[in-house]
Amino acid sequence: MQEKETFVWILILLTLLALSLVPNLYYILKGKEEFYSDYRNEIDISREDFNRRYMTKRIIWAVIPFLILALMGIVNAYR
Repeated sequence: MQEKETFVWILILLTLLALSLVPNLYYILKGKEEFYSDYRNEIDISREDFNRRYMTKRIIWAVIPFLILALMGIVNAYR
């Protein structure tokens, strides 16, 4: 029974991992100037504000897959 539960958790976490990689690909494939153009059309506070928001989003979306992988490791460790 415990192996089935572990398999289900791993499957759920793999799905979340795949879904969290989509925004990462979005940041890799789209250029920074395109993001800046979108920012200028919507918010347009300052270039420094854009840089801060851009780096924050990139860091957050880069950390999320690692957190999911860590959860997968914890699930495997306790099975």
